[in-house]
Amino acid sequence: MMSYRKKQLLGFGVILFALMILLFVLAAMLDGVRQNLSEIMDECYDKVSRSAAFRNNFAYLDSEVGYLINENDPQQSSSHMAQIDRRSQAAYTHLFYLQLHIGKDGNGVLLGSIQQGLERYMDVVERIDNVLDQGDSEGASVLFVEEAQGIRTNLLRNLDEYTTMQENKMQAAQQEADQRFSHILMVSAISALAIILIGVASATWVIRGTGRSLRRVTDLMDQFDPGAVEHMPRLSVDTNDEIGNIAHGYNHMLGALEDHNRRVGEFNQRIEDNNWLQTKLNELVLLYHQVPNQEALAGMFLAIVAPAVHASSGLFYIREKKEEQISFTRIASYADDGPQDTQKRFLPGEGLIGQAAIDGQEILIDIPDNYPGLMRAGSGRFRPKQLWIIPIEAEDRVEAVVELASLQPFSPLHRQLIEQLRSTLGIALQSVSGRAEVDRLLHEAQSMTEELRRSSQYKSEFLANMSHELRTPLNSILILSQLIAENPEEAETEGKSYAEIIHRSGEDLLSIVNDVLDLSKVEAGMLDINQEAFSLRDFPELLHYGFDALAKQKNIHFEISLAEDLPDFFYTDGKRLQQIIKNLLSNAFKFTQTGTVSCTLHPIDIQELPCIAPDARVDPNRNAIAITVQDTGIGIAEDKREVIFEAFRQADGSTERMYGGTGLGLSICREFARLLGGCITLDSVEGQGSSFTLYLPEMPES
Repeated sequence: MMSYRKKQLLGFGVILFALMILLFVLAAMLDGVRQNLSEIMDECYDKVSRSAAFRNNFAYLDSEVGYLINENDPQQSSSHMAQIDRRSQAAYTHLFYLQLHIGKDGNGVLLGSIQQGLERYMDVVERIDNVLDQGDSEGASVLFVEEAQGIRTNLLRNLDEYTTMQENKMQAAQQEADQRFSHILMVSAISALAIILIGVASATWVIRGTGRSLRRVTDLMDQFDPGAVEHMPRLSVDTNDEIGNIAHGYNHMLGALEDHNRRVGEFNQRIEDNNWLQTKLNELVLLYHQVPNQEALAGMFLAIVAPAVHASSGLFYIREKKEEQISFTRIASYADDGPQDTQKRFLPGEGLIGQAAIDGQEILIDIPDNYPGLMRAGSGRFRPKQLWIIPIEAEDRVEAVVELASLQPFSPLHRQLIEQLRSTLGIALQSVSGRAEVDRLLHEAQSMTEELRRSSQYKSEFLANMSHELRTPLNSILILSQLIAENPEEAETEGKSYAEIIHRSGEDLLSIVNDVLDLSKVEAGMLDINQEAFSLRDFPELLHYGFDALAKQKNIHFEISLAEDLPDFFYTDGKRLQQIIKNLLSNAFKFTQTGTVSCTLHPIDIQELPCIAPDARVDPNRNAIAITVQDTGIGIAEDKREVIFEAFRQADGSTERMYGGTGLGLSICREFARLLGGCITLDSVEGQGSSFTLYLPEMPES
């Protein structure tokens, strides 16, 4: 009896032999197709492309000659001649390529005629150029029409003939390739059908001989149950062929698989236990870096560990030292339902908690059935089975004691988890305590450093700016007073002018000193706020009195508008409010040369205030107002809008030189607004103007 292997070899051998014959035939036919395609691509197509490129360059050349004849600008004529040279060189290049690759065409005579025509045309072009150099444009036109165009027509006729011949050759080669491709398809189809028939016959012959034995094997394999780890049914095939070998191998595989399944189950259980253990450990390690204090750490530790080890309740005691006495105090619990009078603090050696703290050893107790203590759940009360006291150590010292109670005995995996957590939890307790102390000290150090750095900067800026600002009016006062003292006769005639300058300089000095004093009082927290019912209806009169003369002097339109629903009185510090608005208006008039300065007052819902002072006490039932000072002045760049509110700072050096000032006004305005519970916002377009808005909530009455 022929074996299954020999049957397969014989059947596949016949199929492979037929395939080899088919491959040889197809290779020969495909080589013919390749030659046709090579002829098309390497010869005909390239020559047609070159002839088209020749025609294109010649057409541009002919056009440039026409432009040359009609051009009157010598510079443009030189450009046309350069284009004629470039196009003629390109045409010669393509023509020489066609002559070098004549191949089997036999078109050398035709290409020679094209070359002669091109040379004759270029001779005429040279004559045209000579005639144009002599200034005879009519003669150049005659040469172009009577000689050049005739040569051009004959040249293009020969080129068209050459191109047509190459296109006909491409078409003939393509038809021949199509015929060969059709033969290949026919031979492939017939050969494939023959191979399929041979394969079907071989497969039928092989399958018929082995189907009965394989059916017995497959019937038993269909009954295979991968869940039957203990025992799997075996095959019983007595043949000596490959089917018998498969049966013996299958039976051996089942035995090995049963043994493997048992080992895999044990291994998977160990992996699962280890993954569970690592997951819980990682979860707790991440927890250690997130808690702010020991109480939070203890509570979250019990919330994670107690369910993990199936504990029904848990308590956490932390080591404390007060007045040189060490004790362990309860700081967290989990599901604890003990009596209200249970002990929350243990001394070392006191009870199980104190004993575990002294020994540093775990205490595991099986609770008897008659134990009176019960734990409460939603469905009733239960008696625990085990009580586990766990000391938590760090650096050879017990830092805490954890008590866990369970309704069932703790498993070895649970004990392994707690064993690995003992050391890390102790270190975490020390770390949390140390981190809290470090954070506290760092916060204090940062606060002190920041206070010292504002203070230092303020003093430096104060000395630099005040020395500069006070020097100018003082110089004026000193110089003028010296002139008056040295020249009393001249002083009598110019005394009034000198006195006015001295008075104005003195006012500037007084204003600077007052600004510095106000800012110093704010910084020192010594500025008094006087709360009063301030009349908003009288506010326009106060502003007109102070700024109408300045507006007329600078020819600037000044307007003040009040909303109709504005309250008559507003509870705040009226003096500081006037200082803020007057400072804003002074800046507006200072930086505005033409246009308008306006002040607008309108009420606003206190809940809709865009900003308030950080420490403001806001009554939601009180009023709030918004006062906007707008000008059409120089505006403020976007990157300077925060700088201008700093003390002694203006937008830039040019602004300070052109308009003067100390840079204290806006800083004082912001500080006064903060003291009144409000804030100041700024909208500005550089070169178009600025708009400062004071948002002010009403102060609560004292």
